[in-house]
Amino acid sequence: GLGAGVAGVKASLGGAAALVAHGVGAVAPQPVAEVAAATERAALEYATAQSEAAAQSSRQIESVDWTNPSSVAEHFRYLLGNAIPSRSLMLAGGVAGRVLGRGIGAVSKAGPAATAALTRAGTCAGAVAPDVALEAGSIYPEALKTGVEDPALRAAGGGALAASLDFLPLLAAEKYLKAAGRGGV
Repeated sequence: GLGAGVAGVKASLGGAAALVAHGVGAVAPQPVAEVAAATERAALEYATAQSEAAAQSSRQIESVDWTNPSSVAEHFRYLLGNAIPSRSLMLAGGVAGRVLGRGIGAVSKAGPAATAALTRAGTCAGAVAPDVALEAGSIYPEALKTGVEDPALRAAGGGALAASLDFLPLLAAEKYLKAAGRGGV
C-alpha cells in the first residue's frame, strides 16, 4: 500500500506541475510559454509513469476474501499504507502553514487574537493547499486524455471541490470538539 501511495502522490504532483505549467504558459510571453509547454509535457510524462507504477502495485478490492479475517485485515493495512503519503503531505503543509501564520502574527505585532486567527488560517491553508494540488493533479492528466472542454479549469475546479470534501467534515468535527471543550485547530 505504501509504495502505491507514494507513486500515486508522485503522479498527482506531476499532474499538478503540468497544470501550473499550463497556467504559466497561457499568460506568459512567448519564450516563457515555450519553456512552460515543455515543462507541462515533461510533467505529464512523469505523471503517467508514476500512475503506471501505482497501478502495478495497487490492490483491487475484488481480491479480498471477505470471509477471511486476515484477508480483510491485510486489505485494511494496504489502505492505511496507501493513505500515509498524501495525509503526511497535508500534515506537513498544515504544520508549515501554522508556523508561517504564527510568524506573520509575531512579526506584524498583531495582538493575541489576530495571531491566533493567523495561526489557524495558516494551518488550514497549509493543509488544504497540498490536497487541492493532489486532487487537481490527478484530474488534469485524465481531463486531457478524455478531451473535455477546458481541462485546466475543470481540473482546478474539481481539485478544489474534491479537497473541500476532505476538509468540510474535519471543520464540522472541529466545531463540535470546540463546543465540547475538547480542542480544535
